[in-house]
Amino acid sequence: MPRSARIIPEEGYFHVITRGNNGQKVFREHEDYVRYLQLFAEVRRSHPFNLYHYCLMQNHVHLLLETVKGSALSVLMKKINLKYFFYYRQKYGYAGHFWQDRYKSLLIGKDAYLLVCAAYIELNPVRGGIVEEPGNYPYSSFNYYSRGQRCDLLKHNPLYVDFGVNEEQRRRGYAAYVIGQIGALDDYEKKWLTKRAVGSESFLDKIEQTFTTVISRRFRGRPKKNLCYDPKK
Repeated sequence: MPRSARIIPEEGYFHVITRGNNGQKVFREHEDYVRYLQLFAEVRRSHPFNLYHYCLMQNHVHLLLETVKGSALSVLMKKINLKYFFYYRQKYGYAGHFWQDRYKSLLIGKDAYLLVCAAYIELNPVRGGIVEEPGNYPYSSFNYYSRGQRCDLLKHNPLYVDFGVNEEQRRRGYAAYVIGQIGALDDYEKKWLTKRAVGSESFLDKIEQTFTTVISRRFRGRPKKNLCYDPKK
């Protein structure tokens, strides 16, 4: 079956997923997770983008990022994943195809879907049975939002400010929101990840007109409601 054509505007919000080939581990130890994050800082100098959320699992990666004018998502991901492959090959003597096919990208509207996507990304370790609470997993953006952990790579989700009038309220509100999504993300997994774009009806209408395409299985309604790891904590 032919692969669906990508919908990649020059500027936009994307949920990006990239996996190790045949489910193999792409991160073996702490240093590997750190190196992958460092590559974002390196590549961002020549290909600007905003990184809002991430979760690095042993065999795959989730990102929520925004591309800006003059910085193509395809070039950005190719550079980061190729650089990391060279690092991994040199360290472990790996030979063969490293990443599984092409990365997956889901275009997301600047609305409530941005928060659903964030929760889905940061709850991956919980859904995978690795930890009971997202704050216990060191390789995600959750503690940047919920505990104010410093992370020079990240920029606040545009909707984060709506969680309160001050930073303490926002942290508590955001944490409560994400934890409240545990067990309630089947729609995202089963319906939205099979699409090429998700968002409001007006957003999808605009995308269809711009790219002369049809977003299949559309449905109405809003969704249900330094480096980032500090080894001393």
